[in-house]
Amino acid sequence: MLHLFVSLPFDLSVSMAFKLFKGRSAHELFAAFPSFRSIFRKGHFWSPGKFCRSVSNVKAEAIRHYIENHKFKELRQSIREAKVEAEQMRLVSFC
Repeated sequence: MLHLFVSLPFDLSVSMAFKLFKGRSAHELFAAFPSFRSIFRKGHFWSPGKFCRSVSNVKAEAIRHYIENHKFKELRQSIREAKVEAEQMRLVSFC
């Protein structure tokens, strides 16, 4: 699992940011490790899914601390809470 803490310009959508990050990083990884091509035959290094959350009400230092020291138990709890929020908002699905 990978955690990123980024600030995006207003004219760049979250979806486009994911696309750019995944595309460029996969390109660099395949260039650095050519054997990955035999493992990822279709050229897709990253899974198609993504998850993001706005953290405007949290201090940057708290986020950095979480990313550096996160525990899987806390992460699973966050995912459960996000699923509950999604269900409460009556979203069709959450993965």
